[in-house]
Amino acid sequence: MTAGAEGRRPIRLAAVIDSLGVGGVETGCLDLLRTLDRDRFEPFVWAFRPGGLVPRIQAAGIPLSVGHDRPAEDHRWEERDVTARATWTAQLAQELAQARIDVCLVYGWPEAVEAARMAGIRAIVERSDGPQLAARVGDKSGLSAVICESRHIRDVLRAQRSRFGLDPRRLVVIPNGVDLERFRVRDGDRERARASLGLPPDAFVVGCVARQAPEKNLVLLVRAFAMFAARTSSPRAPLRLVLAGPDGGERAAIDAAIAELGVGDRVSLPGPVDDPERVLSALDVFTLTSWMEGSPFAVLEAMAMGLPIVSTAAGALAEMLDDNAIIVDPVAPLATMHALMLLHRRPDLRATLGRRSLALARRASLPRMVGRYERLLEAAVAESAG
Repeated sequence: MTAGAEGRRPIRLAAVIDSLGVGGVETGCLDLLRTLDRDRFEPFVWAFRPGGLVPRIQAAGIPLSVGHDRPAEDHRWEERDVTARATWTAQLAQELAQARIDVCLVYGWPEAVEAARMAGIRAIVERSDGPQLAARVGDKSGLSAVICESRHIRDVLRAQRSRFGLDPRRLVVIPNGVDLERFRVRDGDRERARASLGLPPDAFVVGCVARQAPEKNLVLLVRAFAMFAARTSSPRAPLRLVLAGPDGGERAAIDAAIAELGVGDRVSLPGPVDDPERVLSALDVFTLTSWMEGSPFAVLEAMAMGLPIVSTAAGALAEMLDDNAIIVDPVAPLATMHALMLLHRRPDLRATLGRRSLALARRASLPRMVGRYERLLEAAVAESAG
């Protein structure tokens, strides 16, 4: 590791996270760590559970320590998992101290704050996603900063500042960023992507890339698509739905809905993908029907690909989707059906919304996000040394 610009060693940054499954929070963490200026930062990762991102972290050359052997993709939680969690805090504290960590960046793992303090680390920053993850660290007193990915989550935390022992002056909004080089439209990508997914080249394709978890509300999307297909089906314009992503506990319900509605020949379920940009290349419309969200990276990625968006207003989605989406109700499949019907018959509207998506994504670049993290983390370390 090279020395910093003024002869100092790089700041040793520990990212502590629940799991390394393939998800928005986890992928966003990896994107941040591998984009940091390595002359100024030396990143490390501690995770309680392994998952599909482990090889990518290793490939990025980032030191990794995992506290337990239950992969994130295994949704069981048994007595041995409870025991492992209870014993990991002391192990984590010891390893943080041995690594001489300067600043700890906490991703929704409550014991990380305790472990960092046990290790003598004074610069502790929490990165807060949606309301559910934000509440995991119940005591936020003394934190150097709480990074909020949206104004929405900042306001949620500020409204509960006494509950969390939170100094609202420590709340900092840093919106998520997207890799615009990776997520961009290239000549021929659409045709190749559709061929790889078994989709007709002339189909009208809607879908999303999301963890198949209850809060993503994908059963409603299947129902809305079935209604849309029943009213719109035409031999000249085949309709398809693509739901890519790992099983987050809802895959069985999705499969049951597809079978019940008789749309199995119209739905593609490629499972977890390492190249979401390929799936997005195949879509005409990106659709997210979640009833609970933070600021999903998947939406930013779809916007960077120039896709029109149909979405609920869960979490910070309305904040992100500034005049480039059709907002729908998370409990009414008819609303999503009507949005899909409108975009199907209005290619001009799809093009307009797609252009707005791309313009907004360009304002949310990954380097811009990383630069703001770097400045905040450096300030936290400087303050802790004062």
